[in-house]
Amino acid sequence: MSHAYWNQGQAAKADEFAQIVEKSRAELSTYERVFLDYTEALFRGDREANLRTTRQLVAFTPKRQLAKYLNASAANRINYPREAVAVLSQYDPYHPAYQSWSRNYWGVLTTAHHMLENYKRELKEARRGRQQFPDSLLMLAYEVDALAALGRAKELQSLFDESKTLPPMRGYSPGDIMLRAGRELRAHGYREDSVRILNQALQWFESRSEQEKASAGYRYNQARTSYVLGNGPRRRRCSRDSRRMPGRHRLLGIYWRDRGPHGGQRRGGEGFQTARRRSKTLPPWKPTYWRARIAALLGDREGAVNLLRQATKEGFSYSSIHPRRISNPWPTTPLISR
Repeated sequence: MSHAYWNQGQAAKADEFAQIVEKSRAELSTYERVFLDYTEALFRGDREANLRTTRQLVAFTPKRQLAKYLNASAANRINYPREAVAVLSQYDPYHPAYQSWSRNYWGVLTTAHHMLENYKRELKEARRGRQQFPDSLLMLAYEVDALAALGRAKELQSLFDESKTLPPMRGYSPGDIMLRAGRELRAHGYREDSVRILNQALQWFESRSEQEKASAGYRYNQARTSYVLGNGPRRRRCSRDSRRMPGRHRLLGIYWRDRGPHGGQRRGGEGFQTARRRSKTLPPWKPTYWRARIAALLGDREGAVNLLRQATKEGFSYSSIHPRRISNPWPTTPLISR
């Protein structure tokens, strides 16, 4: 029950049920106590304790696939991708009891290889995942990440065409896939291909029906694409139009930044903190993370890194950060690309 609430973003309710179990700790088995420790570390954002307890879970139940998946996920979040790859080498994604869960397996494995810059191996594993789930847009997105990192733009185009034939999936429309590819290409220095594909994404969003265009989700996606393209006037217009949308604090931070470099960072940070106080589901690291992004956009690299370190201590996942190893290709390229 506790994890069910956690998966819905209801952190307070999740902790409430965890504390009910905590009252009966003395009655639990050793394995159950470790699992409770894992749960509580997850809820409070203690990544080190989370990883330590998942290792214990694997030691207690070496044949249990779920424990290995939890260990690998925790390893990625704290920047131990080699451990993630090693533990997942013992995971059978085709096991009948866990076959449907394997969508998560392929995501953790390909992310680990991406963090290690093993892009060819990432592509190989992503394609294995697609063989298992050929109709999944999520699996297609993993292949897109690897191809974009390798700069193979022509092959990406065929995936965009294929994405239009697959069953719809929340958060993974063809436009989302193109946006994802454009951001990844940019992060790896393929500027011209990135611009071309981001414009393609924008055209896809603008070709939607009038009913879709009226939705908050459409306006948000359009604003995100314009933001990554660096389209200032369109970005500010979409940001103002999106004030009442879920996640609006992100776009407002961009909007405030464009209104002035000094007031932008201050007001953006205040807006995120206010959103955190008012929200029952917004995790504590999220305002800190977005303040780090604003600081990076304003050229305050030291401040951005310090805020990013703070965000990871508050529970932000390291595997969500895209390290940049190239010189800044655009004047306003964020320190963090996704």
